[in-house]
Amino acid sequence: MQKLEAQLVFLEQFPEFNPGAEQLKAELQRQIEEETNFFQSKHLEDKTVEEIIQVGNNLGIWRSLSNNEKVQIYRRIVHRIFIRDGQIESIIFQNTSSVTAENHDECA
Repeated sequence: MQKLEAQLVFLEQFPEFNPGAEQLKAELQRQIEEETNFFQSKHLEDKTVEEIIQVGNNLGIWRSLSNNEKVQIYRRIVHRIFIRDGQIESIIFQNTSSVTAENHDECA
């Protein structure tokens, strides 16, 4: 997302009108909005677990979500969580293989 924003800022620095540049700016803005609003999308169920996790790795977006929105996302991507002695031992994602967690203290 930072790369998209940097490209948009770069293009906006040129005062001359260029139809190709204007089209590129509009496309960059659309991509930024799509990424920013990814989790608010009504089509979240159409996204793969991998796509959701990839976008979720952007902590700025993740931290902007409400707890209710995060719960909906967890339900969409997590099949089962195994906990032993109060620690997450492993997570099985929907339609993917198991992922072993390494003592994650921060889970939301």
